[in-house]
Amino acid sequence: MDLLSTELPQEQRPQVAGWWATFFPAMVSASWLVMIVANATWAQALLVRLGRNRRPSPAYRQLRLPDWLALVLAVAAVASRLSDGDVGYVGGNVALVALIPFMFLGLAGIHQWVAGKPQARMILAATYGLLALVFVWAALAVAVLGMVRFWTMRFRRGDSGGGMEG
Repeated sequence: MDLLSTELPQEQRPQVAGWWATFFPAMVSASWLVMIVANATWAQALLVRLGRNRRPSPAYRQLRLPDWLALVLAVAAVASRLSDGDVGYVGGNVALVALIPFMFLGLAGIHQWVAGKPQARMILAATYGLLALVFVWAALAVAVLGMVRFWTMRFRRGDSGGGMEG
């Protein structure tokens, strides 16, 4: 804590260290998941540009999540709130990791929304810049957007093209 937060008052450091320790597995897992997806996406874009891709690029804007993921998120969130000890600890970390796919679903929704707009690149640059600067809060907002998108997609008619395969 002395190296990471030099401006933080000495009396607040144990609180911050306790919060970090509580969610450390989720923070490490989330950073790995985000970097794996980012690197895979950039690698695919590079391969497409070089004409060396073996498979077509996925339609990222059409991302769909399976139903069981929402169930995992709900069970983990309830376990983290209602249980103490190891079950609450694991539940909280699993809930945070389960939010990552919903963050990607929110990003897919943002990409779909800006498609065709004259300032699309500027909006996406601002979105990703905000994610880079204040990742936790921006990622949480995008994950909430992804959850809203997930549930609104559930209630579309199957023939409208917006239904989810699950």
